[in-house]
Amino acid sequence: MLSHNVRSWIETAADGRVISVAVLPGATSSALHRVEVERNGKRLSLVLRRFTNSEWVRAEPDIAVREATSVQHAVRAGLPAPELVSTDRDGSYCGVPATLVTLVPGDVVLLPANKQEWICGLARAAAQIHRVDAAGFRWKYRRYNDRDSLQVPRWSQQPDAWRKAIDVVQGAAPPYRECFVHRDYHPSNVLWSNGRVSGVVDWVNACRGPAVLT
Repeated sequence: MLSHNVRSWIETAADGRVISVAVLPGATSSALHRVEVERNGKRLSLVLRRFTNSEWVRAEPDIAVREATSVQHAVRAGLPAPELVSTDRDGSYCGVPATLVTLVPGDVVLLPANKQEWICGLARAAAQIHRVDAAGFRWKYRRYNDRDSLQVPRWSQQPDAWRKAIDVVQGAAPPYRECFVHRDYHPSNVLWSNGRVSGVVDWVNACRGPAVLT
């Protein structure tokens, strides 16, 4: 499942022996594996993320470094994030850029028994992230699209609504307090254990920017 080079890199980084590897479901833009390592008689659970989307890597060649820096910033701030073990910046060992982090215990919950408590838990975790100072963080919020080229789609039956929305987007941005932002915060990236948020994962898009972006 993993090449000899990848396994060797993991074993060197974790100072242990790889004893099992399993695919983690749910990944859409990268390859995720749970890797169990034995070190000094103890078991260490890790997550290997390889950025296999070549178009994404071409557009953001520092992608692995960004995620590595983001999780380190999050952990230093006391956020429930995985800890960085190692980074393959340019794919020298894994064939593509990659990160190796500790496994955060917990499960994704999409159909909660108590929706109100679930929503409150998600909101509290988001607020905790937004309280983190992002001063000096290397990556700053930027738009994913060119707002100046936005046009009303021909297929729309409500062109006036589209024009109003485009006018808002193309107008001046409202003032905001810059903070640490996950930028991909949604239920599938939040883990739960015993009814509480136990971790937030997938920090590759983290940046400094307005909290409204989550």
